[in-house]
Order: sequence, then structure tokens, then C-alpha cells
Amino acid sequence: LVLDGLDELCRSGAILFERALVVGLLKAAFFVRDSDYRSSRRYFFSPVYDPPTITRDSMMFRENVDQWLRSSKSGVDGAVLASQSSSDATEVGLMRPRVIFVERSSEEGAPRTIQAESKQQLYSALSVLCNASGYSFEVVTFEGRSAAEQIMMVRDAAIYIGVHGANLVNSIFLPPLAVLVEIFPYKFFHEMYKEGGLASVKYFALQLSHGEDFPELARYGATAKECMHKSHECKLHYRDAVLVFSPEDFAKLGVIMESALEFLSRVAAPLSS
Repeated sequence: LVLDGLDELCRSGAILFERALVVGLLKAAFFVRDSDYRSSRRYFFSPVYDPPTITRDSMMFRENVDQWLRSSKSGVDGAVLASQSSSDATEVGLMRPRVIFVERSSEEGAPRTIQAESKQQLYSALSVLCNASGYSFEVVTFEGRSAAEQIMMVRDAAIYIGVHGANLVNSIFLPPLAVLVEIFPYKFFHEMYKEGGLASVKYFALQLSHGEDFPELARYGATAKECMHKSHECKLHYRDAVLVFSPEDFAKLGVIMESALEFLSRVAAPLSS
């Protein structure tokens, strides 16, 4: 009833609410599935098989973001925005051969940091793989950046990689059918950012294979999943642990990247450069 009412209200144009109470979506999906509401707007279909869930809601969101970026309110230099526009843009949106790794806070004691040696090996491995595939590799951070600056860092990337956490929210600004790779600590998993929260992006997950178990694991159950369900302290132990990559993890990441690159080769070949 609520959605039907909003649909009727918006037939004559967009409405700006000064205050609104909205129903939260389970599993932190940021967009609504097409089947959950009626609309006169067209549906979107993927040009490739095994696509992510394509949501009309996320496509409309991107249109609104682009309009805002082009307005004076965003503070984005028009020349910079124009440089990201191209006649080579495909029907699935402008996407360049860029792989970005979003780095979490490096402050001492920050949760889910990557061990220094593992980080060096990770960046080196990704750089070599990307260069061999014709992609650039960049390590980015959103700290201290304005909203417009963060969007501009993401909006034409082909692959977005990061450790589970709030930094992955910006995957909603990726081009449709781009790729999100989420890295999870040992034995921890969450579906919050699956497919970018229904942002029409392809999703892969890597859960690290090694780590330390919670000291009182046996007290709360036979598995880490049971322990995290019963104990908040146990959940924090697994969720916020320092990440250490094993050779097995690097091998799994290599397989994921190969799958991601193969998917992108079918989405837009060649990607604009």
C-alpha cells in the first residue's frame, strides 16, 4: 500500500520529503527489487549470462547521482567530469579498466586491518595481475574526502576490492555490471554487501582460511557461527581480527580475479581506456 501510494504521488514528478519514515530492508539491501514495486519505467536486462540482480531502483539512483554531480552543488570541476565522459560508453554505463582496492583506516587498533607483510604481498600480486590483463591498479582511501570526491573515485571503476566494512558502501556508485570483491576475516561472513546491496554489480567473496579461534569457543558451541550468534564478544573477535593471507588465500583470490576479468570481458569488450 505504501509503495502504491508513492507511485501515485510521483506520477506528476519527483517529490522531496523534508522528513520521512521508511521501512528498513533486511540484510541491508540498499535498493528494491523490481518485483517488489510497480513502475512505468522500463526494466533493465543484462547483455551477458550469469549476471547480478539488475534493479531498476539502482539505475534510477545512478541517474540522480549523475545529475547532482553535474550541478554546482556537488563542487565537481566540470572539466574533470567531462574527462570521464566518452562516446565509447557502452549501454551498461561508462566503465574503464580500473581496479581499485579500498584501504581501511591505518590507525593503530583499527579493526580488520591487513597485516603489513600480507598487505605488501596482496598489493604486489594484484598489481602484477592487473597489469598483465591491461587494467590499472590503485589503492584508494575515502578518509577526509568529500562525498563528490568519493563518488568520482568509484564511478568508472571496473573492479572494487575491499575488506568487509563501511568502506564497501561506496560500491553503490560503481557502473552497473562492475565487480565487487569482498574480503572477510577468518570464519566471519555477512551478506550485507552481496551484489553491492542489490546495486546491479557482480559479487565475489573471499573468506580467509587462517586465523585464531575465540578462546572460549567451546563454551558457546561447536562452531564459530554458533559462538558469534550467542556472544557479541565472540563476534567482535572474528569480525575485527587482523587479516593474514595464506598461500591458499592468494590462490583463491587469483581464481576470483580470473572469474571477474572473464565476466567483464563479456560485459564490455573492449572496455574504454
